[in-house]
Amino acid sequence: MFDLSQLKKAKFPKIKTSCTVCSALAGAFLLWPASGLAGEDAFARFLSAYTANGGDGAAVVRIGPARGLTAPSDIRCRLKLDLTAGAGTASCRKLDQPVDLWLVDNQDGEDNSFLPEEGDRLQFLGSLDPNSAGTPALAIDLGGSFFESFELDLAVATEPGVSPVDGFVALGSRTAFERRFTRERLARDGFGTAPQSAAFRSGNRNRTDPRVRAGLVSEEVLAGADTFFRETFDGNGRNCGTCHPVGNNTVIEAAFVSRLLARRPNDPLFVANPDFAGAFPVPLLEVPELLEGAGLIRENIDGFEAPAEKFVMRSVPHTLSMATSISSAAPDDGSSTLFQERTGWSGDGAPVPGTLRMFVVGAIIQHYRRFFDDINPTVNGLVNFRLPTDEELDNVEAYMLATGRTNELDLDTMSLEDETAEAGREMFLTGGCNNCHDNGGANTAFDGLNRVIDTGVERLIAARDIVDYPCDGGHIGQGLETEDFDSDCGTETAGPGDGINDAFGTGGFNISPLVEAADTAPFFHNNGRETLEGAVAFYGSEMFLQSPGGLALTNAGVTVPFGDDTQAPEVVAISAFLRTINAGFNLSLCEQRLDGAETLLREGAGDRKTRRIARRLIKLAAVECKDALQVLRQSNIYPDVRDDVRRAVRLSRIALYRYRVARNPARQAKFAARASAIVAAARDELGSGMTFEMGEGNLTF
Repeated sequence: MFDLSQLKKAKFPKIKTSCTVCSALAGAFLLWPASGLAGEDAFARFLSAYTANGGDGAAVVRIGPARGLTAPSDIRCRLKLDLTAGAGTASCRKLDQPVDLWLVDNQDGEDNSFLPEEGDRLQFLGSLDPNSAGTPALAIDLGGSFFESFELDLAVATEPGVSPVDGFVALGSRTAFERRFTRERLARDGFGTAPQSAAFRSGNRNRTDPRVRAGLVSEEVLAGADTFFRETFDGNGRNCGTCHPVGNNTVIEAAFVSRLLARRPNDPLFVANPDFAGAFPVPLLEVPELLEGAGLIRENIDGFEAPAEKFVMRSVPHTLSMATSISSAAPDDGSSTLFQERTGWSGDGAPVPGTLRMFVVGAIIQHYRRFFDDINPTVNGLVNFRLPTDEELDNVEAYMLATGRTNELDLDTMSLEDETAEAGREMFLTGGCNNCHDNGGANTAFDGLNRVIDTGVERLIAARDIVDYPCDGGHIGQGLETEDFDSDCGTETAGPGDGINDAFGTGGFNISPLVEAADTAPFFHNNGRETLEGAVAFYGSEMFLQSPGGLALTNAGVTVPFGDDTQAPEVVAISAFLRTINAGFNLSLCEQRLDGAETLLREGAGDRKTRRIARRLIKLAAVECKDALQVLRQSNIYPDVRDDVRRAVRLSRIALYRYRVARNPARQAKFAARASAIVAAARDELGSGMTFEMGEGNLTF
């Protein structure tokens, strides 16, 4: 154990989030403003920002090439529309060919995807020519009543004279909240009806789900969870939950992969394994040695031109609390406005317009296909995969915005009972950590934006001692024929690199939230550090300090108060702090699921499905309690809290036993309630000011 007195003697003045710091960091970061939270609170926050920017009177749709859906190009178009007046403007830059611009209103149908198809309503806007003087632009006037009956689902650019149904060269779409706002506005004005939640292909079964009946989960979020965890999109058998399992903190790591391989060698996760005997083997879709040995998956993040050669290997990021960590692109800030929200390690994981809603589209094309060398839905008359519908995209987005926590902590008002963890909290606030991870989240302290930063993390060796693989240039490496960034990957050295471009991109990776970090090891996009202490210590390494992100902090007068030493007192204390807030999150999630189970058992004890769902919630609650035990034990903190959590786990097991043997839902509910009370008290023992607002998606699986 380290000497805590070292920390007490040290003085670390709290960083002032002044414009000096902001301007110094702005040169190294790409600027994006924060987005809203999940559920009705999220929608309310979205409304505030959306209406402040003009609402439907100034709706913006950005059009560009979409990885996996269009050929790479430099086309960048921007529509600014007044949806109440049916008028606006369209402009394009970097045109290398004439294009036609269209709007698309997708029509319902079980076999219809979100892309333009026969039967969809199409509206031609006009043509743009790159040879015109100035920036090619056109005025739009569709009439004041046009958007009362035309729902704007997509905007696309096509070759001259080509219908969107027959092909397009660029596309753009709106987020689920934007679409909802417009529909509800029209309903209030007497046009049509407000959108009704419904699960695609569910036959309205979610309306009778006991969680919906009890008011625990909305129909839309439950529909999104159904799609997330069960829909294979006619692909190789995978679903979103294949790589984001609810019982493993929505991540996969080498240890999890090894356990799963031993139990279920034909799980769809292993479609690329040579001895895979499932329905749809897909050799090359993954690199088995890196999947099993390092928990890394293949990503063609820079384009699908040569899937077997142009790729990177990345860890699987958790999908918890995404409502707090994605953000919309700031207009005209010099960064790529094609990626409007932070998705994926490099912030550009979703096809254009780069929103969470579209992320599932990229995931299907990347991970679900049956034919590795082809990204078309149909290959020689055979099904490769199917693309999602608008409704599925909306529902999955609703679910993903409702998982984990939906609020940020306030570290300034927090006080932790453990002396080491409390010292770590103070160190986090005063030692530079909070500048980029405000309140332990994913947004910066000085402007609340989630940014893309080059921290030099690609220099970590990661798993390259298992199998060598291409360097990862991070953000915006798509559509390039030759490498444009010097990452100096895998050298574990500091400095500007060797002068040889070896990767596609800018070197940047987006900020991730830290509240959930402690039980989602290993860390970084390449699983480059195995332990939490190792990840914290990285920010005292020369690799970080000599990176653009590290130099920006130094130039702003921020000094990292430790070196690359996992035993440094500061590193140990900060790690104890991070484990404490992670344990608080785990216990809040455990409590929420126990309370949900109790509600179901008391209100629908006679229904077999209700009891089955309640039992699953209790099992998942116990998983989170065990996670809390594990992370606290790793820092050897809060022994009394750990004892209480063990009691709660035992009561949860009793509740499961009562269900399984005695078939006594009332007794089961009683033990779940007792366990929940103990968990809540244990969380309070961690300290004060640790309040989590938990999303309803945590009650789905």
